[in-house]
Amino acid sequence: MKKFSLILLILVSHNSCSFFNSVIENNEPAPALKESNQKIFCPQDGQTPKVSMASNNLNAKDIFTETLKNIPNGDKFTTIERGILFSLLHLNIRPDTFSPSARFQLFIKNKGSWEYWDVSSPKGQYPLLYGLETIALYYGSKYSLKKMAYFIDKYAPPYFPIGPQLGNFLVKNQKELSRHKIFNDAFFKAGQILQVGESIKKLPFRKIIKKYKALPKNEYQIKSKLFDFSLTNRNDLKIKCNLDLNLYSRSIYPIRNSSNTQTSPFGVVDTKGNAFIAVTSNRYKTLSPGLETFLISGNEKSLPVSFCQIKEKTREINLFSFKGRDPAQHIYHLIEQEVIQSQNLSDLAALIAFPRHQFLLNPLRMLYESNRASKEQLQKFLGMGIPLYHSSNLGNLWALAFFKKLNTQGFVLDPREGGHLSCLN
Repeated sequence: MKKFSLILLILVSHNSCSFFNSVIENNEPAPALKESNQKIFCPQDGQTPKVSMASNNLNAKDIFTETLKNIPNGDKFTTIERGILFSLLHLNIRPDTFSPSARFQLFIKNKGSWEYWDVSSPKGQYPLLYGLETIALYYGSKYSLKKMAYFIDKYAPPYFPIGPQLGNFLVKNQKELSRHKIFNDAFFKAGQILQVGESIKKLPFRKIIKKYKALPKNEYQIKSKLFDFSLTNRNDLKIKCNLDLNLYSRSIYPIRNSSNTQTSPFGVVDTKGNAFIAVTSNRYKTLSPGLETFLISGNEKSLPVSFCQIKEKTREINLFSFKGRDPAQHIYHLIEQEVIQSQNLSDLAALIAFPRHQFLLNPLRMLYESNRASKEQLQKFLGMGIPLYHSSNLGNLWALAFFKKLNTQGFVLDPREGGHLSCLN
């Protein structure tokens, strides 16, 4: 643990120019940090690796397990088949973000081998459905997309409760939603927008798949390229990312416009280490129904979320960064500070929860999550003589880690966001 403590000290004192960024962010007063009972990783006993499910929706696990339990032989579904079913159910759980028109990224570990899929459409088609159909064929699933839709139509609950994220979206956009009859029928009751805890009807899944199947399939792009990255004096590490982290080493920052982009991840890992992580990125200027349903159709190109995998002989850590105009920079910082030195899920959770900072240029200044810092940590930064501005939330990261020596594995969620983790036997 001495080595791990040193990593935390480095995080506080690092003052490298490679951290500089010219993004302009909003500064805000520092609120008091409240204690949270949020579960960010599953406790492990070292005997049998645990099954864990991660989502940003509180009700997702119950909806999924209830549906799977009702399906004949559902307990025999592979992890990939469960992931496909879970993805389709998310259309109903988060129709604002998990839209068929959203950019769709998949990170799949099957029998020890990882595959990365980034599915998009330059002409506004339905990448999510195309991606699910493609992996069902690639991995030899017994069930077609049409059959999965049948299972949901027949065995999923008739109503889906509205969670906090969808509820916030509905309240924020109720004026624009009220202009469309389809949205009015789905999201309003007696002229009032539906609230958290109320429910929306189940989508007609077989009809959705039928409409999708009638469309041409030549309007999609699938990217799977991963870039190598290396750390000085750590030739034992294998690092692969879906973007070139060497740009950061040369102080080149791929700044992005994240406005109006809604990102939604979920994931599941089984006792054998097979994993299915899906992420949608939906971006729109205006709200319009998709496939003649209350699904929110994206009408703007979305950028992919950032991902890196760090491996050594006994440990593997996969990092996913979902939020901000330069989400990969947070991953880069963690890799630079040797996140792979984490000895277990608890160590990894401490690094992810640790207060983040970001240097900015023109003029030189720094953003810092001061509400997460101790007085000593804050004084170190104040002593640098650089203007310091508070930011309550810099990024949103998830990790999926495997520790061979401990026979443990699982997700670690970012306490900054309202993620939900279910730990199953």
